[in-house]
Amino acid sequence: CEGYTDVIALHQAGFRNTVGLMGTALTGEQVGELARMAPTVLLALDADSAGQEAMLRAAGLAVKRKLELRVVPLPAGADPAELVQREGPAAIERAVGASVPFVRFRVQRVLDSGDHGSPEGRDRMLDELRPIFATLPPSALRMELTRTVSERLQLPESLAEQTLAERSAPASGSSAPTGGEARTRQSRPASVSSRGESTERAFLAQCIAEPEAGAGALGELDLDAHFTSDLLRRAGAHLRAHLTDPGAQLPDEDPELAGLLAELVVQAGRESPAPAMLESQRMQLELARIDREIVRARAQESGEVSELAVRRAEVKREFDRAYERALEETG
Repeated sequence: CEGYTDVIALHQAGFRNTVGLMGTALTGEQVGELARMAPTVLLALDADSAGQEAMLRAAGLAVKRKLELRVVPLPAGADPAELVQREGPAAIERAVGASVPFVRFRVQRVLDSGDHGSPEGRDRMLDELRPIFATLPPSALRMELTRTVSERLQLPESLAEQTLAERSAPASGSSAPTGGEARTRQSRPASVSSRGESTERAFLAQCIAEPEAGAGALGELDLDAHFTSDLLRRAGAHLRAHLTDPGAQLPDEDPELAGLLAELVVQAGRESPAPAMLESQRMQLELARIDREIVRARAQESGEVSELAVRRAEVKREFDRAYERALEETG
């Protein structure tokens, strides 16, 4: 908690494992001491902006120490001492019992404070959420938080996942980087691959969810250019012939393909047919393909970057229009 009055009140209420920051600053040394004493630390800081910022700083320090942070929810405008004085020790016990992982608190904070009434407001929330989700590995917690974002922002779960997994693309009017900068960007293939695969999987699942429209969308793609792994290319080729029955005529010698298709069928079962959603996901694949072309052109210092940037801007406008229609179709 923040100060000595909170510490005294909590000790009197029976919480002897309480320490105070003496303000809103949490130093690396303090985090080190906390990590020596316990694997988990609960933050019972004021619900004002200073307390919220203190939690954000604490999280950055805790990651380096492999220290789990949880947040104790407090009523707006109240600190622990006031809560004990007003409602007694039982109120603190309830608050501690309702503590949540710090990452969940951050996601909830963005969703609670954002503008849900306009597409621009929802986009701003997604922009704020991306860095938070970038810290989350594939896990049950990530799946649950993605589902929460999907429900609160009224987005299909597959679109929420692929949008949260993206990084912001460079503006089309930005100048070309130097050769050194291009080489630095090329040195991060793993993140690009995982981000691309998430989009590609979502597209294939949507094709399965609405096979008639999916057959047309899948047929328009160049599998080698639009998919980033051989496994996904094999899945695309198989689905072109078996979209209405993905499990049909699977080769015995390719269990990896069978496993992927089973996952896609399950994912497709969670989707609602929405032609504009399928089109927006196809545009996502095209944007990703152009981005890879831009990276290659910059690395080779060719003159194609400007032309590709113009094409990317056109596709981005098409994507925005499809995305707006998808929001309308899905409520």
